[in-house]
Amino acid sequence: MTEDLFKTELDLLPNYQDSQSPFDQAIAKKIEKLRREAEETKKRTWRYYQALKETDPRKYWDPKTQTQMHRDSEALGKEFEDGDFDE
Repeated sequence: MTEDLFKTELDLLPNYQDSQSPFDQAIAKKIEKLRREAEETKKRTWRYYQALKETDPRKYWDPKTQTQMHRDSEALGKEFEDGDFDE
């Protein structure tokens, strides 16, 4: 739900890519980066959970998160095993 809201807010921003201003071009690059990140976090993979562990260990170790991680692993199969999964 939050991801959908975030993506919707990004989509409502003006199109800065058509502008010639360096400031607008910088904004356009930042918006595109945020869009890519939002798209990547739709699938909660090993890399997602490792980033969560670094940024919010309490949430990572929460039993609900651990259960969700297990479910995501089962649902995604080999696709879940990204980042440093094999290390």
